[in-house]
Amino acid sequence: MELAPVNLTSTVMNETAPYTPAYLAEDKSQTLINVAIVMGTLETIFFGLFLWARAIAKTMRGLNFWLIPAAYLACFGHVITISIWVKHGGAGRHYPAITPAQFEIWLKVQFAEYFVYLSSAMLPKLAILALYLRIFTQRRYRLAANTIAFIMIFNWCMG
Repeated sequence: MELAPVNLTSTVMNETAPYTPAYLAEDKSQTLINVAIVMGTLETIFFGLFLWARAIAKTMRGLNFWLIPAAYLACFGHVITISIWVKHGGAGRHYPAITPAQFEIWLKVQFAEYFVYLSSAMLPKLAILALYLRIFTQRRYRLAANTIAFIMIFNWCMG
């Protein structure tokens, strides 16, 4: 069985007749922006508290200290991609209500979000594993943490 190719410009996006004007006018994009702002603010506050605590304790060293800023940047990338998705990609609106140009931007941002998500999911976990390596000194725990870190980095590279 062979599937027919899909022409994105002639599918449901331009066929708005079966949808009511109220359905097409629905817009939840402000909710997405609000969530992105709250998450970006919380990330920044907790990252600032982390740096402040490390400065007070004079422990600005170790692998986890260098992984957390990278994790912060990767997690803050979600705020940026959500903002682009809403502003230019039509996120928060129903599929038939967006234009083909918005849908194209939506797909491009979704592709970028794939890489942002992989990094933002892996880097905080690696920072926690690096913290475990500082805390646990038994050989089997260190071997387990290193094995998990290897699997996570391998999974990130294979993405």
